[in-house]
Amino acid sequence: MRATLAAVAPSPMRWRAALGALVFWLAAGLAPALAQALLPPSLPVLPAHPLEERLHVLVNRERAGVGLHPLRHHEALAQAARHHAEEMVRLGYFSHVSPTPGRTQPVERVAAVGGTHVAVGENLAALSIVGGDLAERAVAGWMQSEDHRGNLLRPGWTHVGFGVHEASAREVYVVKVLAQDPLALSGLAASRDGPARLALRFEIAGSAGGWVSVAGGGSLAPPTALDGDEGAVVVVEGVDASAPTHLRLEWTAEPGAAFVGQASGWFEPNERAWTPDWSASTAFAEVVDVAATFASPGVVIRLRFEALVDELVVFVDGREVPLDGGGAEAAFAVPGRDGRYAIDVATPLSAERAAVWHAFEVVVGDGEVSLGAPPAP
Repeated sequence: MRATLAAVAPSPMRWRAALGALVFWLAAGLAPALAQALLPPSLPVLPAHPLEERLHVLVNRERAGVGLHPLRHHEALAQAARHHAEEMVRLGYFSHVSPTPGRTQPVERVAAVGGTHVAVGENLAALSIVGGDLAERAVAGWMQSEDHRGNLLRPGWTHVGFGVHEASAREVYVVKVLAQDPLALSGLAASRDGPARLALRFEIAGSAGGWVSVAGGGSLAPPTALDGDEGAVVVVEGVDASAPTHLRLEWTAEPGAAFVGQASGWFEPNERAWTPDWSASTAFAEVVDVAATFASPGVVIRLRFEALVDELVVFVDGREVPLDGGGAEAAFAVPGRDGRYAIDVATPLSAERAAVWHAFEVVVGDGEVSLGAPPAP
């Protein structure tokens, strides 16, 4: 299993376990290509301000001047920026930290409008309306501040969104929200595709040789030859993925002879854990390891990306899961058992480390499945 991390507010970086995307939360005391949300938004859609396009052009001009790639517009980031600008005016404050529960930090505000990004940064500006080109002055102010300049010119950013709101007849607030999204997730869907069933792979050892099988939960594996030196692998199909199942290992000296019960125990699907019975015999054969894969998934999550993805890992409740598909699409399964499942979409850094770029939650219950924002950190 890979260790994972997500860069989450409020600190610049939080290790969930591995990589970090450095995120700046900058209070700016300056003088002052997704079209839809991936998750159900809890806030209404706000219209664009005429200054937003000009701000985008100027920010990309500054990045081009130092040899950096341009930032692409992302509507979820823009909605987060617009709502924050509007709220600061309405509640009479100017800060990265909102007093509204569930929208305290930039990453939470992105989630509130349906975004899934976890590597998010933000710049603010408060400007006098009198004095010339507002967009020029906002970007110039950011570039004159060491912290804000570093945020604007951070190489890792890939997407941006702007929000502008008049604070009074003489002042305007500008919000810029940036995100690092090398995966460029553009589509997300969940569906029930049938009952949740597991395929369990038993590694068996036994010096006496013979034949082995595994039975339980209404499933029975065909007899498999047990090599005294190399052991055997027995796969049991169709095991219930919604509840613990008791299974038993059986041994016989030759095909057609009666089987003798050997190791037995419980398999817990949520924990993917095998717990042997303390009283089981291991005279002729014993279980070395048990691993599970989904034979027929209960709930399937489908991901779609803007471009081809070379490397991808997905974690369900912190455990890496098998993926189907390739190119610009991928699918994976979560248990059909009622519950909430935390999903992290990441790129691998090594055999044990991965960088998480998107996070969301799958909720299964009452025969339904839905997607939502992850709980606030």
